[in-house]
Amino acid sequence: MTICKICKSKTKKIVIYLPTFRHLDFKTIDEKISLRKCIKCQLIFRLGKKIKKISKIYKTNKYASSKQTNQKIIKKGIKKHKTRSYYQSEIIKKLFKKDDNLKILDIGCFDGKLINELSKKFKKSYYYGFDVNKQLKNLFPRRKNFCFINKINEINEKLDLIILSHSIMYIDNLKDTFLKIKSLLKKDGAIYIQHPNLIKNPFYILMGDQFQFFTEKSIMNMMSYFGFKSKIINTHFIRESIILAKKRKFGSKINYRNDNSFEISINKLAKMKKNLYKFSNKKIIVMGSTINAAFVHEILKKNVIFFTDEQLKNKNLFRNKAIVHPKKLKNDDEIILPYDKKNMALLNKFKSKYKGNFNLV
Repeated sequence: MTICKICKSKTKKIVIYLPTFRHLDFKTIDEKISLRKCIKCQLIFRLGKKIKKISKIYKTNKYASSKQTNQKIIKKGIKKHKTRSYYQSEIIKKLFKKDDNLKILDIGCFDGKLINELSKKFKKSYYYGFDVNKQLKNLFPRRKNFCFINKINEINEKLDLIILSHSIMYIDNLKDTFLKIKSLLKKDGAIYIQHPNLIKNPFYILMGDQFQFFTEKSIMNMMSYFGFKSKIINTHFIRESIILAKKRKFGSKINYRNDNSFEISINKLAKMKKNLYKFSNKKIIVMGSTINAAFVHEILKKNVIFFTDEQLKNKNLFRNKAIVHPKKLKNDDEIILPYDKKNMALLNKFKSKYKGNFNLV
């Protein structure tokens, strides 16, 4: 019997016949997903040797040079788009009301762009950046109040804020890591967690190199297990979920919430897969160059002519197909927007800006 890697409760097996992809370049890993879901804390996690083999890429030079923190957020009414790190630092500044002299750790810091943005707001604070990839030290800020570490045990002082931005899914030894986080955090310290929101974008389930998948409720369940109280931070322009957690009073009851958002997301993907077969007799163009677009390409490989993307990101190919700007589209082009039919605003936006016949799935 497989037990939960956090609370040691019973789990149930989930097998999903959908393709999975590698986060680094969205290459196809497998044609199905095998997972376990805890019946108590609702944690969803992956087992097997394949995931450990795939995860080794996060320690390579290829990953270190992949510019994972360069994504920009398009905010309505703002002409100059800023990075995700900038907006994250703005959120943290509002949440964390202490003026300065903070001790901050970013787990999965990559090149340190997020804590670099924070340093502009908390100028007297000290910043630790942890990453399993030692080569990222060469990209990390080289200043007196910045320290890159390859092992969390290198920290020997209490911290005010610990950040896990898009890294919690890739932590193999989850329980040991959070016990260490708890020991490092000050009594009034906080944990900032940002992770994919499966309801807003179910395609994140198809990331084949993650150790576990989280929903808002399952993260809050896990934080409750480790002795934290947590709340959801809502923003209208960041699609990911943001959880802020603080230590709760000793002896407080663990509060578990049941959750079916993972199952809802799987059903959405299965429906999209079925809808895509309607295009099996057409030559199509796919909008985007992320996991959403990779999913469409995997289902309709022979039908895809090329990809189109407003943000070309200095790359000409995606999954060995050309990427062009939508300005080059023609009136008779058949374009798939890899989103469900609730995204009418997105559909209307592209219809008003570019030529072609745009379709949601």
